[in-house]
Amino acid sequence: MRRLSSAMMLILVFALVAAACGPAEDTTPTDPTEPVTGGTVTMGLEGDPERFVTTIYPVATADPVHGLVFNALVSPNEEMEFVPDLAKSIDYSADGRTITFYLHEDVFWHDGEPFTAHDVAFTYNMMAHPDYHGGQDVKVGFLEGVEDAREGRTDGVSGIQILDDHTISFTAKEPFAPALSQLNMRIMPKHILGDVPIRELDVHEFNFNAIGTGPFQLVEYVPDRHVIVEAFDDYFLGRPKIDRVIFRIASPEALLSSWLREEVDIVSLPAGELAVVEGADFGYIHEHPSERPTYVGLNCQSFYFNDVRVRQALYHALDRYEIVDLVLDGNGVPISQNHPPAMWAYNHDIPVPEQDLDKAGDLLDQAGWEMNPATGIREKDGRPFDVELWYVTDREAFQPDLAALVQVQLNPLGINVSLRSWDSPSLWATLLPRTEAADPDGFEFVIASISPSGGDPQWMNRYVVSATVPPHGINWFLYQNSEMDRLIEEQSRMMDFEERRDFWYEVLWPFLNEELPFVPILNPVSFYAVNNRVVGFEAGINTRVNNVLNWYIDE
Repeated sequence: MRRLSSAMMLILVFALVAAACGPAEDTTPTDPTEPVTGGTVTMGLEGDPERFVTTIYPVATADPVHGLVFNALVSPNEEMEFVPDLAKSIDYSADGRTITFYLHEDVFWHDGEPFTAHDVAFTYNMMAHPDYHGGQDVKVGFLEGVEDAREGRTDGVSGIQILDDHTISFTAKEPFAPALSQLNMRIMPKHILGDVPIRELDVHEFNFNAIGTGPFQLVEYVPDRHVIVEAFDDYFLGRPKIDRVIFRIASPEALLSSWLREEVDIVSLPAGELAVVEGADFGYIHEHPSERPTYVGLNCQSFYFNDVRVRQALYHALDRYEIVDLVLDGNGVPISQNHPPAMWAYNHDIPVPEQDLDKAGDLLDQAGWEMNPATGIREKDGRPFDVELWYVTDREAFQPDLAALVQVQLNPLGINVSLRSWDSPSLWATLLPRTEAADPDGFEFVIASISPSGGDPQWMNRYVVSATVPPHGINWFLYQNSEMDRLIEEQSRMMDFEERRDFWYEVLWPFLNEELPFVPILNPVSFYAVNNRVVGFEAGINTRVNNVLNWYIDE
């Protein structure tokens, strides 16, 4: 068991004094016969949501909040399959190019205005506007007429057609298998944002007074402090049982301390701190498989990592099993692909690489990085292999430990790693410039995680396709390869599921594991500390608020 930090030891002492001794139950409390209505649930949020215009560089920490305030046409279920949400049914044309959505007719925005197909068209046309710089360009890239819209030759995408107030169709340039994965954006209100210049959306007052269609409506957002939402009485799937959810924004350590004082009901629990919660009898630990793989992302245009052999050297240099044991106390799995292991596209026949320092060293030699015996650091063209590894402190609590272990594991290779911590907003603002090309020398490598919004691997196109290098997308690896572009496009046209799955297994993953814009490391188990007063909480694979309509308070 990992040694607790001094701070966590103090928290544990406090918990044992404040609460009756004895282990907490590790299962959800028994539901009463009649669920009560009302009350407030306070949840921890490890980072600021930053904005509520969901089409502009959405961040992972915003997802639980956005999931309560907004809806999408389709959303992933527990099997990570996309199912209707604002749509009540979906039709596909015989040629596989056109998808028609029939919308619920009893959906209202939180200000009482009716939701219509015009809101859907507005949301998706926004991402094809000539002035759009929001990182989600590829969401509409498959649609017919998108190039004309982006060049300003047409007012909107011809492939988006409003058939009536509650029917809308999307037509692709050609059959497109992962269409639903691209059409799961949370919908924005045209009647509020329709006249706002695109470039002003991320600073518009809507980001503090958002209006959605979701089960909860925004009441107050104070950046870096809290978000308060209240139940929406007219929600089309039925009013939530609880009245209010308060998201308290703080570091994982501060949130855990607040949970132990019973000031916060639900917090994400670092794997190394399970013993802290096990000593509290007022709550329990909720465990579920995480689908948020963690990797080291490499700047493929930097002096250090522009040679694929150097990227391959890192792939073989890291001991993923040691990382999982020491960083996660074994509460996770090493991975060989940068994709959640529970999803269909992950190929379990590709083995997790064992650490091989000899092979890694040979690759560095081949790339021209020679060891300097006097310093123990490799050099090339007179430059030492001194690199800075970036990580965040306000998302996964294990990232500082992971960064330190990567530093240790690369040292024997003659790679000198220094560490730099960031808060998430500052990091992503640096990696994803909005209006100018990214700096090839702006960074070296970064620890990051990915949260696929569904089981389809099409999310990968946002990260490895040449056209999505900033400022046109979120390919912050600055990775550009025409063969990768071709393969991603080819798999998207495979309408037969087994053919497409096999293509990922046999072609795409092997190619990615040769090119390595990112080095896959681990997939953690997720833990939440939950107060017994909250009944019905059950985090999903993709979000912690998936079943919020079932929550209620038992005092």
